[in-house]
Amino acid sequence: MRAAPAALDPAQPASVQLTPLLFDTLVELDAAGQPQPALARAWQSRNDGRHWQFVLRPDVRLWEGTPLTAAQVATALLAANP
Repeated sequence: MRAAPAALDPAQPASVQLTPLLFDTLVELDAAGQPQPALARAWQSRNDGRHWQFVLRPDVRLWEGTPLTAAQVATALLAANP
């Protein structure tokens, strides 16, 4: 990047290029557009495709060393998709 970003909010379009450098996702899309494991090692949809269950990779740690919890992931998802 040639200029400093105005914000680091992953919801803002200007942050799209920075987001993968700062945040990890539950899944990533491969070159064929197929989901691949990232923070989630497995996932499944329930009945209508509106409810999903993710199994997090074991031993994922936040930047300061504390373990990542399902509650933290749920909070982040709800904040990003109110």
